[in-house]
Amino acid sequence: IKNSADWEKFSKEIIAIQQEWKTIGFAPQKMNVKIFERFREACDNFFNRKTEYYKELKKRLAENAEKKRVLVAFFSRAGENHEVGYVEKGNTALLAEQLAALIHADATFEIQTVIPYPVDLKEMTETAKQEQAKQARPLLASKVDDMAQYDIIYLGYPTWYQDLPMPIYTFLESYDFAGKVIIPFSTGSGNAMSGKEADIPNYAKGAEVLPGMCIRGKTVRDDATETKQRLAVWLEGLGYHN
Repeated sequence: IKNSADWEKFSKEIIAIQQEWKTIGFAPQKMNVKIFERFREACDNFFNRKTEYYKELKKRLAENAEKKRVLVAFFSRAGENHEVGYVEKGNTALLAEQLAALIHADATFEIQTVIPYPVDLKEMTETAKQEQAKQARPLLASKVDDMAQYDIIYLGYPTWYQDLPMPIYTFLESYDFAGKVIIPFSTGSGNAMSGKEADIPNYAKGAEVLPGMCIRGKTVRDDATETKQRLAVWLEGLGYHN
């Protein structure tokens, strides 16, 4: 833990250790103090380095924002959706539009599959779950023109069953992301990311991933003002100032 730079993985492991500690009781006083001091030293070192790492990333993002070319890429699904019924444009597409306008993105790109997903929600659920079980890589209908020109990619998607939709994995494995920054954003039934975004560097080799954000799909569709405010707060946390 003390020397690790896998911030998300070890943050979760520290929390798990703390929870386990509560269940196993205390060691003898003298030993307990020593164990606690060693654990605290490792945790303090880890979280101090994590804070400095993200502070430096935010600083670089802010300093270079005007020099970098930015792409907003997103996967979204129209048709019958959870909580909002049948829609002509998916929740993530709406969120991507607001985000692109706020950051003055150089371009947007919609990730689309060769075979569209079913309009019916029940049928789509079955299809998506089967793909997830097989770790499928659906074929995409088109590619980004000259991905090499973009430095920062905001990557949007709906959270499907606590994971990224399989077409997102196809997208991540289709380009050279070395030296690029990926910033995930998503829609879902709540306002929390799934945690799977931490695995993005495993598929987008060479990319740096900054903290993402999730907004409930119904909020995106029904309350543009709140959506814009939440996007602004998140972007400010990343070091972006409009």
